[in-house]
Amino acid sequence: MREADRVGPPGPWSAGAGVAPVRHAARRVARLVCAALALSLATGVAAAPAQVAETDPASDVLLLRDVYYPYDPPVPSDQQAQLDSVVRQLRDQGVPMKLALISGTSDLGSRSGYLGRPGPYNAYLTRNLDDGSDKIVLTVMHGGIAASGATAAQARALQSVRPPERGGGEALARAALLSVTRLAEAGGQTVRVPTRATSGEPVASGGGSGTAWLAFAPLLAGIALAAVLIVKRRLGGGRSAT
Repeated sequence: MREADRVGPPGPWSAGAGVAPVRHAARRVARLVCAALALSLATGVAAAPAQVAETDPASDVLLLRDVYYPYDPPVPSDQQAQLDSVVRQLRDQGVPMKLALISGTSDLGSRSGYLGRPGPYNAYLTRNLDDGSDKIVLTVMHGGIAASGATAAQARALQSVRPPERGGGEALARAALLSVTRLAEAGGQTVRVPTRATSGEPVASGGGSGTAWLAFAPLLAGIALAAVLIVKRRLGGGRSAT
């Protein structure tokens, strides 16, 4: 892991920081709530991302998932299964990865200026996903691929992948799958790519039924409870410090 690719963790809490720690915790919890909402809406309403994400949908969805899929055009379900599998295999081998497939402005929300600029967008995404742990953050767009957290050998391997200049979600998924497998090979990991089914249906960012959001109700309740506990702990710590 190159030192330059690492994003340092946020600084420690300070008793003299007043309400800043509470605000920081509140922002973090708010992003998790947005992520849960974005993910639940993505499973039922394909056109919802820009209305949920405060910044860009991928930054929110990738807090809870390892792969972000474009909303339009969608990626067939069998290709999603392939990518989900290889990324999960890498995580099981101690190489966590966050992968964003960006097709158009609907995948960037208020950050539409990053369209066609995979390098700057990947750097922005890396900052948003920073939690102090090492991970590879990979962005695949039409016309470009970018990664952070990769070794020099992995970066060289990634240069051999030609990004799609045009095409729909299938073309992006093919380039993403090749990128992930090249990164794995260069890093010494072995992944098995599942055989692609012949009847994969296009699914926007995971697909699902209109009532799929109900599955996330316990998660949202848990996040709300965590928010209360975090704020109370921070406030209590600040009072005891004084």
